[in-house]
Amino acid sequence: MKSHGLDMQGPLIIERLQFLPDWDINFIGRVVYQLSDGFLYLAASVGWIKLISENDIQTNVLQRHYVSSIDASATGLYSIFDVPSGQMFIANTFEVIIEDILGVGIMPCVSFGTLTNPDLFVSNEILKINATHYERQLWDKPFGPALQGTKFVFSISQAATQTALVLCAVVTGYSIPFTDLGPSEPDKAYRLLYRNEEYSW
Repeated sequence: MKSHGLDMQGPLIIERLQFLPDWDINFIGRVVYQLSDGFLYLAASVGWIKLISENDIQTNVLQRHYVSSIDASATGLYSIFDVPSGQMFIANTFEVIIEDILGVGIMPCVSFGTLTNPDLFVSNEILKINATHYERQLWDKPFGPALQGTKFVFSISQAATQTALVLCAVVTGYSIPFTDLGPSEPDKAYRLLYRNEEYSW
């Protein structure tokens, strides 16, 4: 069936199966709701891909968490995300991206950290971004893991003097279940994760 523009009212019921069928190249584009685990799957060229939302916990997959529309012309503290229950998050990078700028002036001092220690990872760094080219500033592979309940934050300790400067603050990293490596061995988790990451390049 082909449809060039679909106008419908009422529910659209996705195909529901107890288990995914063995992947076949003819399935590409097919969407199935698997009853056994409660997730949607898309048949792609590489096989079945689980479709999950930002609220679902992804483990051992590089994640990107951010807060945007930060007014850098004023000091402030901004929450980026909370480490989920039962998880350990290992930060990979922190970065700042300019979203909008107006005027010329001094860049702000910025920090990345936790709610209890706002400058734990990046401490009061003067932002050094080429405002003309809207470049990003990145701090690569900072310190060790953060356990469940940790609140990652971004803060501006010294405001910018531009007429307007709007920033996006980003944290990338990996979540690991306690059951895999355990909260009692965060250093071991950190080493194993980055060793695996480097071998995959």
